[in-house]
Amino acid sequence: MEHTPGPYEAAIYRASADTSPTRQEMKDFSCQMIDRTIDNGGSVADFFLVMKSFDPVDPISICVVGNGPHSEANADFIVRACNCHDELLAALRLVVDFIPDGWAVPLGWNQIMAQAREAIAKAEGKA
Repeated sequence: MEHTPGPYEAAIYRASADTSPTRQEMKDFSCQMIDRTIDNGGSVADFFLVMKSFDPVDPISICVVGNGPHSEANADFIVRACNCHDELLAALRLVVDFIPDGWAVPLGWNQIMAQAREAIAKAEGKA
């Protein structure tokens, strides 16, 4: 199964624009997601989380992936992307830094470099 096509956006659940949700509001929100899943023929088993730690005393949840038909693939995609992000960014920086500006380059190389620089800027949150 394939993951949901991007681009993705981060969303912060807030009870109102200037306040963070209360514990009860977060519980209510979670229950609404579960109810909607069950009402649409799914089950609680259809929810996927991305976790840093499954320690029962101090679990660290990164995100709730969701309850749609692509949830498992989405969770896998997020984990793979996050786990290789730093290495991919470092490798792309090496490519960009390999040929100094002004050097003669093969036809099409400037387009490749522009795409690489744009990808680096996106990864660094600058685009």
